Amino acid sequence: MRSIRSLRERYQLSQSVLASLLNTSISAVQQWESGEKRPGGPSQRLLDILERKGLEAFV
Repeated sequence: MRSIRSLRERYQLSQSVLASLLNTSISAVQQWESGEKRPGGPSQRLLDILERKGLEAFV
């Protein structure tokens, strides 16, 4: 999987919008992007869907 930051930039999403899409906190997105933590469970699954199918999958 590409980096979360590059995925977010690909779709021109702010950290807060991505956090909202994934139903998580902005600080979680910041920690993932900095490498402090890795997304788990549902968040990882939603990121995989975003990467494979794009934003259309969330509408």
